[in-house]
Amino acid sequence: EQKNKQDLIYPYYSHLCFSNIPATIQKFFNIDPRRPTLPPDIFNDRVESGDASKLILILIDGLSYDQYLRYSQYKFFQSFIKKGWVTPLTSIFPSTTAASLTTINSGLTPQ
Repeated sequence: EQKNKQDLIYPYYSHLCFSNIPATIQKFFNIDPRRPTLPPDIFNDRVESGDASKLILILIDGLSYDQYLRYSQYKFFQSFIKKGWVTPLTSIFPSTTAASLTTINSGLTPQ
């Protein structure tokens, strides 16, 4: 977790960042990623690289990890917990919808 003195969380571009999702998806389909991927240990051995035939990415705009924890007991989120995985990731900067959607489609960061 990347924090400073005021407990602000900075993007962790090289490891646990939203921007690493596209390259991770490529890796699941045996496509050689040219960008950093998410670390394999966050998947708890539920899927191996090159093991996927289908993948669904669900993006909930504006939902922070703290909000997820607050509402995780609801049925909607319980299905993700049981059948998939949820892990905290850092966002990009600026963390706007437009920048984030561009990043999720390209894997490139706004920096």
